[in-house]
Amino acid sequence: MVPTWTDVRFASTPQPSVPIAADAADPPNLAATRTVEYALAASAILPDVTPPALARFGLDLDAGTLSLDFDEIVQVGTLDVDAITLQSARFNDFVGTRALSAANGTQLAHGADPAANATSLVVELGRDDLDAVKALGGVGLALGADSTYLSHRAGLIADASGNAAAERFAYAGLG
Repeated sequence: MVPTWTDVRFASTPQPSVPIAADAADPPNLAATRTVEYALAASAILPDVTPPALARFGLDLDAGTLSLDFDEIVQVGTLDVDAITLQSARFNDFVGTRALSAANGTQLAHGADPAANATSLVVELGRDDLDAVKALGGVGLALGADSTYLSHRAGLIADASGNAAAERFAYAGLG
């Protein structure tokens, strides 16, 4: 049986008669249980100070979408699409590069709840950004996975604790 969290600082078992653990001895030694009245206090609580990181992304030029997957839960509504740059090489040469912009209509996908927390989200590319990315195929952008990289400024998004994403530099784009 899994412990029940009754408070930010205390844990107890749901029923005093149900053990939460036992060892491999014969007969097994059962772990002592604690009821709510005798819950154990935490010795320390360390806040989340680790910024979220973009783990992977996908670009669908037919649908005009950019899928973003993060390594932890993020606040969807904190996404700054203006911080995103698509580039044709991991080490950005600034030839096959497109900085996305909310002014061009690039935004969270319709139906996405900006108040939600999630590990994945979808961005709809505005017409100008989508057309520019397609046109930059002539200089090598987004012809395949090996010519599609993403960099972003610091503050791309914040995690559930409010930690802002660190910058992914143009010379080390995610691909």
